Amino acid sequence: MNTFLSCDWGTSSFRLRLVNAENITVLAEITGALGIAALHNEWIKTGGPEKDRLSFYRQYLGEQVGEMEKKCGFSLAGVTMVLSGMASSSIGMMDIPYKELPYVIGNNELERRIIAPSGDFSHKMIVIAGLRTGIDVLRGEETMLEGCGLMNAADGRQWDEALYIFPGTHSKHISVQNGTAWNFHTYMTGEFFDLLSNKSILSGSVQKNEWGAQPENDIYFGRGVRDAAVANILNLAFYVRGNQLLGGVSPTKNYHYLSGLLIGSELRGVHSTQHAIILVCNKALKSQYEKALEYLGRSADTYYINADDALIRGQAGILLDNR
Repeated sequence: MNTFLSCDWGTSSFRLRLVNAENITVLAEITGALGIAALHNEWIKTGGPEKDRLSFYRQYLGEQVGEMEKKCGFSLAGVTMVLSGMASSSIGMMDIPYKELPYVIGNNELERRIIAPSGDFSHKMIVIAGLRTGIDVLRGEETMLEGCGLMNAADGRQWDEALYIFPGTHSKHISVQNGTAWNFHTYMTGEFFDLLSNKSILSGSVQKNEWGAQPENDIYFGRGVRDAAVANILNLAFYVRGNQLLGGVSPTKNYHYLSGLLIGSELRGVHSTQHAIILVCNKALKSQYEKALEYLGRSADTYYINADDALIRGQAGILLDNR
């Protein structure tokens, strides 16, 4: 069987999958305890020389492969590993320069480093770098975008001209025309939500409540989206506190109002584009972003691609380019 190890290594998360490269199916999956930031802190504590940095990171990867072997019940020696995300950053295994836009999807243009196996690590590694404009950067989404280029819409159309939205801690909006990424913008939606809901004066006015847990959640989420479309977020954010103190709004409802404010602020103006919008994310965020676009009056086509599927397809394509 033609397999590879898919590593998605974020700032605060680590995920390793064993993938069948022929039919792009996940055979096994594990998550690790250390994202890049945490492992980088461990590396700094060692005080070791820069030349030993790769070996330090590779040791952790070897431990995770060992856990995967226990789960699978067979050896993975010699299986190639493809790494996306922060592994190529200044706090990762090595700092690989960003590919500057424009970037032609599917044209084998992404920057990457190929690292040969070593004595104690039998896996060839392909480490993928990110993209940059003159003022913005991303890492990880470039691989998902590459994977999106290998996937069609449900009606068989190719998305050669579209706005790709990658919701998350730092949401990315990537503009694609004629199969080429020309520009992108970052929105700190998820991080601002975390800061406001956990570390600001608003923290006492919100309480985490899962999307869809109560019918009223959607009402307050929609109210937040619509408010964000017509007013300033710096003013609106304080309404969360006023909602509780003066309006008797429960912290669980306020949680979704705040979410609506931030997502609505991110999507403000985006809904009016006549190009297709492609949401690349998990199903929970898909529901929220689709609802937000609906509340904002979106009428043109909106499609969805699962982020994990896009990532794996992108990595598989890059693997094929580097056989």
